[in-house]
Amino acid sequence: MLDDSLLDDSARLADADRAGLLRAAAMAGAQVRATAEAAAELELSERLDVGRPRSLVLIDRPGVSRTLTRLLAALLTPSCPVPVVVTESVPAWIGALDVVFAHTDDAGDRELAAS
Repeated sequence: MLDDSLLDDSARLADADRAGLLRAAAMAGAQVRATAEAAAELELSERLDVGRPRSLVLIDRPGVSRTLTRLLAALLTPSCPVPVVVTESVPAWIGALDVVFAHTDDAGDRELAAS
């Protein structure tokens, strides 16, 4: 159960968030907004509009990424108009009509790079 008093004390909140999920989630929002803004400036949405994707594939890597990927899947799956696939590496069937979202907090993640 969430202790609402944590929200008023940033030090206690930081101590309770041992895995760094709050910071990662807060930074992810800024990254998505910055990417969307850059895409709009380059008019990528008009140039890349090929219709609805075939699937959304979320790459589930160890660490904070695993928790964030599962949270994202739980939020998107009920209302996503295409199948949401959670997997540890990029499947062999991936094609140009699939959207792949991959995140890792390990810059040396060779398995992700290879897939």
